[in-house]
Amino acid sequence: MKKFLKNKKGISAIEILIAIATIGVLAAIAVGSISSYRNQQALKDTADDVVSLINRAHSNTLAGDSQLSWGVHFTSSAMTLFSGSSYSSGASGNVVVPISSAVTLSSISLNGAGSDIIFNRLYGDTNQYGTITVQLSSDATKTRTITITKPGVVSAN
Repeated sequence: MKKFLKNKKGISAIEILIAIATIGVLAAIAVGSISSYRNQQALKDTADDVVSLINRAHSNTLAGDSQLSWGVHFTSSAMTLFSGSSYSSGASGNVVVPISSAVTLSSISLNGAGSDIIFNRLYGDTNQYGTITVQLSSDATKTRTITITKPGVVSAN
């Protein structure tokens, strides 16, 4: 009988518990990394969307599209490309770009203290130059700052 018990091979309950705990720890690390990556990507994508939309308004103005000025209006949940010398929420030509819930526009600091950037027809410059700061909703230390100069040059860092 002793010989039979000595040769018995198998996995003990302790070994199974250790394996499950190890898999759990690795899964938690992976989920945390994926979540962090997704948030960082949302921050980058939103900053890129802001730059792209402002550049589109600037380009449309310089090209004389519809022979109007073009601009971008910012709210907490969306950005709107619009034509004309002022923003009208019900205009049919408005292009609305939603802002990811993972990020917020934490600061809009434009000359004139508004939430619109409007480019002057023919010249392409703007009187609403300044900065827009995009930050992660879950981590206020993770930010991207978009700078708009008076001549209409846009950059992000």
